Formats: sequence, C-alpha cells, structure tokens
Amino acid sequence: MDKTILPEPIFIAILFNDDREYIEQSRSGHYFKKVLDIPYKRKKYLTIGLSNHSISLSDRDASRQLRIADSLIIYDPFSAQAYFYQGLINGVLKNYKNSINAYTKTIELDPEFTFAYLNRSYIYYEMELFRYTEEVLNQEVTISWGKNDPQFKNKDANPLDFSNALQDIDKVIDLLSTSGIAYFNRATIKLALKNYIGAIDDYSKALELEPELGEAYFNRALTSLYLEKNLQACDDLGKAGELGVSESYKVINRYCYKK
Repeated sequence: MDKTILPEPIFIAILFNDDREYIEQSRSGHYFKKVLDIPYKRKKYLTIGLSNHSISLSDRDASRQLRIADSLIIYDPFSAQAYFYQGLINGVLKNYKNSINAYTKTIELDPEFTFAYLNRSYIYYEMELFRYTEEVLNQEVTISWGKNDPQFKNKDANPLDFSNALQDIDKVIDLLSTSGIAYFNRATIKLALKNYIGAIDDYSKALELEPELGEAYFNRALTSLYLEKNLQACDDLGKAGELGVSESYKVINRYCYKK
C-alpha cells in the first residue's frame, strides 16, 4: 500500500466567512452540512457547518473574528455559543491551548453542546500528532497510516496517545448516537492507531447512518487495502468516486485494474 495515499481527514464544525464560501463548500462534492447559526448583530449570523476541508483566515479576518468572539462573551459571559465560537477561531489559528480552554468552558456552560466535544476531540488529535512528529520523528514529515513504521530518529519516544480525542468523540456518540460523522471521526483516529478492524467497524456504522458519506467509503477502502482485502477496497472506492471523492479514481487505477 502506497504510504503517500492519505485518508480523508476528520470532520469538524467550521466557520464560513461569507455566502460565497458557503456556496462553494456545498457544491464541492464533499460532504457538507450546515449545523448552527450564531447571532452576533441584528439580523446577522455566523454560519457554522460540518466539513473536513478547512477554510483559512487572513490575519485581518482572524483579528476581526476574535474581536467578534470577545464581544459576544462580554455581552453574555454565560453564552456557551460565544465560547464555542472563540474556541473555533483559536483552533483555525492553531492557538490550540486557547481553543481547548474555550471548548472546555463551552462544555461547562452546556454539557450537551455536541459540537464542542467534536471540535475539542479534533484539537486533541492535532496536538498529539504534532507532539508525535516533534518527539518521534524530529523533523517535518507526512504521517502515514501504512503497515510499515517510518524510520524513527528517537526510538525511545512515547507512542501515539489519542485517549483524550477518543474520550470526546465517544461523548459525541453518547449524545448523538445517530451521527455518522462521529463514527467516521472515531474510525479515522483508530486508523491512525492502526486498529484496522475497529476502524472498519466504525466506518461501516458511519455509512449505515450516512449512506452518502463518500469519505467513509474512501477511508474504509484504504483500510481494506492495508489488510490486503483488495476486492472490498475496490468496491468501496467505486462508491466513493460516485459520491464525489475524486481521489478514489487514482487509487482505483493503481490497485483495481489487472495488468
């Protein structure tokens, strides 16, 4: 299995800066779902949607959004949505500790705020990947989920530990058991840990709940390839391609056509 073929990333709740971004995302062919509108001015809202394709912020936009978040908290210091928004913007800016603190405050104010657990899980996941890269590989590298480990420079480093990320995503499943996205995210974390059987089980559950989730077909296909189950993989790749995951066709060309 080619290590340069990477799985579709985890889904999180993200901000859409304007209607153009919202429309582009909804037409991209990838899974997208609007989940929340946060009011911040009279008849104006901050649109939040689920996606696994991040949207960057310019320095100017970032400063503006942080000011909006701070103003929402000043206006209502007991607003879970305001702290959630603060966590979201800090996450985009990779201010991970500030993001974690804001999501934790969100959960203190509203213990059933599902998207706070979802996004905090992602931040924990990203922080652990960064720690792993710095400590184990000691260089800039693309993490691969294949069977063969990279050549470590520091063989005494701690292994990947996604326990915090898994704890939060388990909470999302407890709160919203019908969320295919939550099962997808948990599967992708298990895939990073090379728990291939557990990943396939969760991708299958995600597809049971979200049959149009092409990203789950794609990642389940890659997992099957790691297990050398090419027939199942190729079937899933075909479905992923039909659902808009264009990368599937490159993998099909490499692994599914007999020479």
